[in-house]
Amino acid sequence: MKKNGLVVVNAKSIDVVPKEILDNYRVAVIDANLIAKEVLGAPIVNTTMLGALIKASGIVTMESIVGPLKHRFGKIADKNLSAMKRSYDETQVKEMVTNA
Repeated sequence: MKKNGLVVVNAKSIDVVPKEILDNYRVAVIDANLIAKEVLGAPIVNTTMLGALIKASGIVTMESIVGPLKHRFGKIADKNLSAMKRSYDETQVKEMVTNA
C-alpha cells in the first residue's frame, strides 16, 4: 500500500495498531464486533465496517448508501443502517504524522 494510504481497523482501541502503521498511514479504528453484536445480535461486521470506511475516506456520503442497503437487506435494513450510522459516529480517525 502507498504511504499515506488509509487503513481501517476493526479493534477495540487504536492502542493495538502497530506504531509502524500509525506512522505511515491514516488509520481509522472502530470496534465493529461490539457494534454488530449489540445492534445486529451477531458479529457480522460488513455494514459496520462500511460506516467506518465512509467516515474515514469521505468517498461517498452516508445518504448515498441508504437506498442500496435497503435494497440489499430488505426487512433487516434498518438494523444494518443503524449499525453503519453508529460505526460512522464512533470511528476514530488518526491522521498520519508528517515531519516537515
